Amino acid sequence: MFDCQLFLGLPLDGELSQELSRLPKPVRDSFIQKEESTLYLQQIEHEGKLYLGKALGVLFDTEALTSMKEHLLSVLYRLLPEVSCQSRSLVLLAIPSDLPH
Repeated sequence: MFDCQLFLGLPLDGELSQELSRLPKPVRDSFIQKEESTLYLQQIEHEGKLYLGKALGVLFDTEALTSMKEHLLSVLYRLLPEVSCQSRSLVLLAIPSDLPH
């Protein structure tokens, strides 16, 4: 059996990382955690790249995936209204369940 979970997120490119770094630290820390969070966003490193998104667990249906996509984009829009995340491609990753954060 695989010991993986799904993760839906955006690759953190230079522009997105720069805009996130401009946020006040208390705001950034409230909305972006290094560990798994049930409310907002999680930042992970996977295969040498940084991603910002949400761990979905082991099993997830397509309706819930669509809902989670809208949730992620909504949170990102609230944090960074000047950055268009709608035009960026979300990725769905299979990550190890014990991935260090």
